[in-house]
Amino acid sequence: MLCFEIAIDGQRYRQRVSEHKTESTSAALSTPLPIEAHVALVYTRSIFKEVQKEISKALLSCMNGRPDVVDGYEHYTVSHFEKGTVIGDYTVKINPSDNSVTCSCMLFTRIGYLCRHVFSAYRFRGINKIPDKYIAPRWKKDALPKKVFNLEFRYGVDSSESFKLRSEALNLAQQCGDRLRGDSVKLAWFVEQIKAIKNTIFEEVPTDPSSKNKGGVFEELVGESQPDSVSFVAPQGIRNKGCGTSRRLIGPGEKAKVKSKKKKRNCKLCGKLAYHDSRNCPTKKRKNKNVNKVTVTKIIMKKMMKIRMKIVMKVAM
Repeated sequence: MLCFEIAIDGQRYRQRVSEHKTESTSAALSTPLPIEAHVALVYTRSIFKEVQKEISKALLSCMNGRPDVVDGYEHYTVSHFEKGTVIGDYTVKINPSDNSVTCSCMLFTRIGYLCRHVFSAYRFRGINKIPDKYIAPRWKKDALPKKVFNLEFRYGVDSSESFKLRSEALNLAQQCGDRLRGDSVKLAWFVEQIKAIKNTIFEEVPTDPSSKNKGGVFEELVGESQPDSVSFVAPQGIRNKGCGTSRRLIGPGEKAKVKSKKKKRNCKLCGKLAYHDSRNCPTKKRKNKNVNKVTVTKIIMKKMMKIRMKIVMKVAM
């Protein structure tokens, strides 16, 4: 059960991160169409990006004329363009009574959100909101109840009564804010009510003086009070194996500054005016490398000659 709880807690953490990104950031709109703003308000951020592509394509790559009315339904023929050429014609049927729609491409049936051809017909009719029946509940911002993300449902948290009540208060405030997300007037009223409750609480419950200093915060977290006197302290000057060196790493910029302050000297080996002398001249190092290579080659050749001489002597005997 411990592994299961840890896995569920990690899944809920990732979900909380996605929820926070969706709630705390505003979506970047690519078109001036009001229906795109409605999509950003309803869908989660990942699905919004997919639907946004369809809305942009409806504005840039689709064209339709006036509809033909057949049996009370408006039939639109939407031409789909790609690089200036028509790649297909699709039929969109709209019921004017409730704005229900079907498209011959069947994207909504296959994936779950409306296609570019439907958005092109909606734009012609001036429909600025997606009907609720075409918004899949699993892709809405409030698909999961906020109670799932409460602190009391996390692994290894406090289970006291005060902690549960605090978590419930935060959950209720979050639910009210989510319900009033699209109504700025009622949101302003809700904020005023919260401010009034806050002022009443701050007047009736004074601030604990111990919470103003760092020591009081640590005492509340640890559950122990700070002792009056400390009888032992951490040892000084002890260095263990693997703890690193006390020297600071010097970067190439700082090395160049230190080097520029030195005076240049005349190298007797290469004859240049530089920061080195004949002892650490780069040409000397290159020559030593070449000499070492030649020496190694000579040693190998001598050993090979000895081996050949031994073989010849054995054959002659």
